[in-house]
Amino acid sequence: MKKKKQKHQLKKESREKHKFHFNKKFLYVGLIIVLLAFGYFLFTQLDISEIKSFISHNDFSVNTVLLKLNIPNGGESTGDVIITNLKNNNNFKISFENMDNLVSINEDGFNLNKGETKTLEILFKDNLFKSGVYSGFLVIESSSSSQKIPIILGIEDREPLFAITQKALPAYLEVYKGEKLGMDIKVFNLKNNELSSVKLNYVVQNLNGDVLLSDEENLAIKDTFSTIKTFDIPKNTKVGDYIFITSITYGASTSFSTYFFEIKSKGFSIDISKFSDYLIIIILVIIMLILIFLFNLVRHREETSFLRKQQAR
Repeated sequence: MKKKKQKHQLKKESREKHKFHFNKKFLYVGLIIVLLAFGYFLFTQLDISEIKSFISHNDFSVNTVLLKLNIPNGGESTGDVIITNLKNNNNFKISFENMDNLVSINEDGFNLNKGETKTLEILFKDNLFKSGVYSGFLVIESSSSSQKIPIILGIEDREPLFAITQKALPAYLEVYKGEKLGMDIKVFNLKNNELSSVKLNYVVQNLNGDVLLSDEENLAIKDTFSTIKTFDIPKNTKVGDYIFITSITYGASTSFSTYFFEIKSKGFSIDISKFSDYLIIIILVIIMLILIFLFNLVRHREETSFLRKQQAR
């Protein structure tokens, strides 16, 4: 009778052991699935270059995210950029992209200690003598990182015949690839109220000057003209910063207006400026998974020790 009870007890303990191992395997498989899903989410939703860019900005800060100004044909103007060093003894190098013969700086290299600031005075000068919109980047490089500040420079006729204002329609303040861009555009005749035949050009381009979309129309304008323009943004458009340019040509005179905007990828997105907050959450999740693993490891050892004692008895 006693042997029968012991045999029954061993069978029960064996069933509990197999049940424990099954639950443990199920838990590990679940954790692996969660980690794979989380990794896929990070891979598809986060732009790794943006993460690197965000992290690299930690050793210095800049007081502006965009340099945008207009100068008259053949004229010049200056713009200031303030750099604050956040690390000890940091070396800086300044350069420009796509802005040849239009911008210059009197000091392209310097050193800053922690907490020190440097005001860069940038000279914008029209050496091309051609009206239009020019874009590029101010590149700031430190000892261990770099940052690009977009530049939009408009060179205007000294006595323009027309003026243009434009703004995004409320429904299109956020622009996503695969959807639409909508603009409210107004044109004003500055010289007379006579009917004038003009050409309106619409261009969407990135800061490297690559044209994404364009359109044009011929109109007769007397005093003012208003229009609503919408454009379909291709689904394969690269996310990033773009310029919408409206220009009007009348004889040898050209007037224009620019609108700076960002094309985003629609869906769940992560604000990279708050990546440190997400990083804390990721660390907490990893710690929780490690604790679960350790808990199950200890439990497994205790269960194994218990079964060994039972077997010995």
